[in-house]
Amino acid sequence: MCGLLAYIGKTNQKKFLQGLDLIKHRGPDHTGYQTFENIYFGHQRLKVIDLSDNANQPMTSSCGRYVCIYNGEIYNYKNIKTNLIKKNIKFYTKSDTEVLINAYKYWKDKCLNYFEGMFAFVIYDKKTRKVFAARDRSGIKPLFFYYKNNTFCISSEVLPIIKLIDSYTLNKKSISSYLSYRYVINNETFFNEINEVPAGSYLILSNKKIFIKKYWNINNYQKNQRLNEKASINKLKTLITSSVKKHLESDIPVSAYLSGGLDSSIMVYEMSKLTLKKINTFCVHFEGGDTEDLNYSRQLSKKLKTNHNEIYISKKDYNNKLDEFNNTSSYPLGVPNEIGINVSSDHIKNLGSVIITGEGADELFGGYGRIFQAPHDYQLLKNFKNLNNNLKSKLFTKYGNKKFKNELDHFLYLYDYCPYKKNFLDKKFNFNHKNVFQNTFESKTSTSDYFDKIQKTFIKIHLPGLLKRVDINTMSSGLEARLPFLDNDIVEFALRLNNNLKIKLKDRNIVQSLVSSEISETHDIPKFILKKLYEKRLSKDLTYRKKKGFPVPLDKWFFSEKDFKIQKIITGNLYKSGILSRSIKDNIKKLQRNDYSSQLILRLFSLEKFYSNFF
Repeated sequence: MCGLLAYIGKTNQKKFLQGLDLIKHRGPDHTGYQTFENIYFGHQRLKVIDLSDNANQPMTSSCGRYVCIYNGEIYNYKNIKTNLIKKNIKFYTKSDTEVLINAYKYWKDKCLNYFEGMFAFVIYDKKTRKVFAARDRSGIKPLFFYYKNNTFCISSEVLPIIKLIDSYTLNKKSISSYLSYRYVINNETFFNEINEVPAGSYLILSNKKIFIKKYWNINNYQKNQRLNEKASINKLKTLITSSVKKHLESDIPVSAYLSGGLDSSIMVYEMSKLTLKKINTFCVHFEGGDTEDLNYSRQLSKKLKTNHNEIYISKKDYNNKLDEFNNTSSYPLGVPNEIGINVSSDHIKNLGSVIITGEGADELFGGYGRIFQAPHDYQLLKNFKNLNNNLKSKLFTKYGNKKFKNELDHFLYLYDYCPYKKNFLDKKFNFNHKNVFQNTFESKTSTSDYFDKIQKTFIKIHLPGLLKRVDINTMSSGLEARLPFLDNDIVEFALRLNNNLKIKLKDRNIVQSLVSSEISETHDIPKFILKKLYEKRLSKDLTYRKKKGFPVPLDKWFFSEKDFKIQKIITGNLYKSGILSRSIKDNIKKLQRNDYSSQLILRLFSLEKFYSNFF
């Protein structure tokens, strides 16, 4: 796990090293760089696999032709190494970096078909003067790039690129994208000049032209109807155990989050069965917050005999870290619990540099009941005239007179975290992002199943935003986060899994008289296959309780400072520059005291700080 930076163009070594220093937190164990002609390759290393200096980067192939910088872990690197040795390729280190560079040397872009893990890497071919860069399938590891006027820059984070380029401008679409979805979507950033290499894709810079191509496509997977419930459960158990085992590969201690929720509990359970060492587990508790998660994490820790650590975050701690985040980050805060991850990473780092997390299970197995039940409402709306008055009334309460042309319009209505952007943004910044989602919903390879379209959208668009949150806020402390649920085999299994094994209805007759919000986690079982698999291994109380989602008690904390934050928003640079609507002063004060309002104010406040810092 590391930070990487490459630059091709005219600059000087001092400036490049200043840019490299901006990602020192990602790899505090070693700083390495190479320069040749107008090419600069830099690396900040966090030592996890092969702790010797022989594994430092940038790494040059034994033939001297290829230079590589790499961030991540290739969990099956030993198997790949064995395969390459049989092809008479020699190795001089025990690192997965050398495996990666030799895999590229032998297979070129086809090497990506062999990798199991999380990665972002850049390879320069001195002979052909070609740059090859790639990201893992799910986009666990970030990779940002800039290319203009024959100047190329690529990095694990945005700040080094900003340091090295001449100028940058605000991406207008990013403002509305951020407010609606909490992250900038479509592989864009807040800066017009900087984009992301898409997940499951590689980039080639050759002959002064950039090409980006997908090597893995989520739309290629269809349901496997032949796999029944029992066989599916058994198969999933094998896959999860295998994945966790792979993710325990490390030369330094591996710890785990244990929030008290299902996903992290599964990870810790599997870890406890695979290692003889006592596992360090961590749970975050907020001042004035719900203690249910805390109690469940204690119970499971006692049962699995982990060395449990509780990290208490006070309102003061939170606000201090929020101020630090807003003053230094290259993007505004997406969700409130980012700060919780940030603070906890500081503590966890003291007991090890690798943490196992349960991220990804919700997207793969239907964990967001509110929106994964959208097809139910959509069918009711299509059949509205034939419904009884009671059900018509429920639908009207939820949707009003809103009409939907198709499934995509319905989904975007439900998915938008700020449906009333026009109340807050000037019309020049109030963009419609429908075209970004059309590829999944309306492409030739798209499934006809509304549920499948939602799931694939969540994996393609929602998940990368969450993963960025995890990466930035763990690596800020030099902590490597590993996500076993996003193992290649588990992702492929989930994409082929029948929908009724993801969300199971308790009684189909009852739900016919209900809208989706009444069904979710009351009359259905989200992530059914996971719950069925672990109900006896953990406990039924833990397994079947309602999802909490790492909540921050903003309602209790925030509204005492609501007026101060609103004042900063309506008198700040966003307002002065004309990005915010002239009517925002009235509209924002009308917000009711609830979680939605608190999060919206927090995002607008963080956006104001971000904008003031960079523009």
